[in-house]
Amino acid sequence: MNELLWDEEDGVYYDRLMSGKLTKVLTPSSFFPLLAGVPTKAQAEKMVKTLTDPSLLWTNTPLATVSKKHPMYSADMWRGGVWLNLNYFVYLGLKRYGYDKIAATLREKTLETVLKWYKKCGSIYEFYDPEDKVAPWLCDRKNKALKKPNWRKRTHSITDFNWSSCFTLLWIQGIDY
Repeated sequence: MNELLWDEEDGVYYDRLMSGKLTKVLTPSSFFPLLAGVPTKAQAEKMVKTLTDPSLLWTNTPLATVSKKHPMYSADMWRGGVWLNLNYFVYLGLKRYGYDKIAATLREKTLETVLKWYKKCGSIYEFYDPEDKVAPWLCDRKNKALKKPNWRKRTHSITDFNWSSCFTLLWIQGIDY
C-alpha cells in the first residue's frame, strides 16, 4: 500500500487505476489504512492534517464521502453524504494512532447530527448531508428526492438503516473494536 497507493504530496492513500495512475479522488477510504496500521507515524500525521481540513472532508458533519473540492460534491449519497459506517472505521484508525481528541470530535459531531434528525422524525438515516443543512429525507439518493415522505403511510428508502443504527449504538455504548 505504501509503495503503490500513498501520495506523499497530498498525504493520503488513493485508489490506483489499471493504467497505474492514482485517482486523486479524496474519500474517507483514503484513511482506512489507519485502521489497518499501514502508515508510519509521519504518514499518519500528514493524513490527519488532510482529514481535518475543513475545505476537504471535515465538513459541518464530517466526513463527506468526497472532497468538497471535487466537482461532484453534493448531499447525494456517495457524492458527499456522510455515512456512519465509514466514519466509524476512520474513528477506529484515529484511535489506533493515538489521535483520541480528533476521534472523539468525529464521534461527537456524527452523533449530534444523528440525534438532531432522530428528534425531528424518529428515524436513523442511511446517510446525512455533510453540511447538515438538508433534512436527510431530502438528500439526493442517486437522484433528486421527490418530496418529504409521509412517515405514517410509507417508509422512505433511507430511513431506519440497520448499519447506521448499529454504528450509532456502538458509539453510544463506547465500543471501540
